[in-house]
Amino acid sequence: MSFSRSITWLAGAGVAVALAFAVAVVAHADQRGPLSTPQGTVRSFLTDAVVDHDPVDACGYLTPRARKSFEPGQDCASLFASARLDGVISDRGLARLTYRVTADGSARVVHAGGRSFVLLPASPEALAEFHAPPTDWRIDSGIAGLAG
Repeated sequence: MSFSRSITWLAGAGVAVALAFAVAVVAHADQRGPLSTPQGTVRSFLTDAVVDHDPVDACGYLTPRARKSFEPGQDCASLFASARLDGVISDRGLARLTYRVTADGSARVVHAGGRSFVLLPASPEALAEFHAPPTDWRIDSGIAGLAG
């Protein structure tokens, strides 16, 4: 193989690798979908916590610090068994809420339903948990007022 053919082949191989990487990144983003946004994370959390009263899935969205904010007085089951958000009893109620996101360093603050939820990037451990929510965010504060 001549020198110019070798360079052409290497350049083509580099383009193929770059293209494969780009496809993998897009596939990962598509796998996470709209839920991976901070507002999508809060909406999905509220679905589990307030509409479905599903303590296992709802607690999966929380950082360890958020969980400690209501423990040992309550656990996830007792907190989310009666969780409420004024005016929200269904997915339709959640859809009517306005979700506004502001940045605070690496954190995101999601304002919805008269509440503010502070989200942090999920740790590698949180992302690897069994049945972890399909989002790169975890809620660090803002859940205290949901107790019914």
